[in-house]
Parts: sequence; C-alpha cells; structure tokens
Amino acid sequence: MPLYDHTPYSHPLDVLRRFMPSPLKTLIKFEKEIILVETNDSSLLLPFGYLDSQTTSAISPAFHWKLLRDADVRGKLARATILMAGSLLVANIGPVCLAGMDLERQELLAFIGGEVDPQDYQIYVFPVLSGLTQFAMGKKPAIGIPFPNEVVGANA
Repeated sequence: MPLYDHTPYSHPLDVLRRFMPSPLKTLIKFEKEIILVETNDSSLLLPFGYLDSQTTSAISPAFHWKLLRDADVRGKLARATILMAGSLLVANIGPVCLAGMDLERQELLAFIGGEVDPQDYQIYVFPVLSGLTQFAMGKKPAIGIPFPNEVVGANA
C-alpha cells in the first residue's frame, strides 16, 4: 500500500513511538462538536469535512484525536476488541490498529499500521474511532457503540 503524505519516524529512545510527530492538523465538525485532529499521514484525514480556516481561530475543540501512521507495523485488521479500565478505553482492531481513549481528558491516540489502506480505514477503523468518541462525549451508551465488528468488553 502506498503511503500518502507520510512523515517517517525513527528514534532509538522512543521505541513505543510516543513522541512521533504529527505535523498535519485540522479542525473537524463531528456530532455537532469540534475535534482537533493531528496526524502524520494525509490519507487519515480523508473522511473528514474541513472547517473554514478563517472561522477556526476562535474555536476551542471539545475533543482531540492524534492519528499516527506507523509504516513499520504489518498485518491485517481483525475483529475489534474493546477494553475499559477506569477512564481509559482501548480498542484493538488487530495487530495494525490500536487506539486508546482518555475519557476524562477527551483525547484519542491511535496507531494505524502501514498496510491499512484508505478504504479499510474508512470502513473498519474510522467507525470504531467514531464510536469511541461518541461514547466519550456521552452521545451513545457503551452497548450502543456502532462498531463494524464484534465487540468484547471487559471492565477492569
């Protein structure tokens, strides 16, 4: 799969890639709320509608997404597994997609492997991230999150 505008990253002291840069930023409208989306790959911005840049200077986002393309991670998407422990919600969609959400801070961090193409992202990954966000915003109950795959929940 060709990576679109992808920012490569390698740092010997950051093997978990926690500090991978995300130079692409946009504000999107989601469920009548504004979300700040940061990423290192322009293909991960495709499903979003952009806001007019002149009207965004005074807007304070209600939520923050950081979507990181990790080209070194290989594999296939799999059935979504959702785990919740306290205010942390984690979604594992196979070895190529791991997303964590801090419910209190209203932040989502997702690592998406290099083999997830834009179509699979829109069909499988984006609905899971959207469902997590709807749950965090109080728009959907936990059981009603519209995940495209079977969900396994566990409270720790």
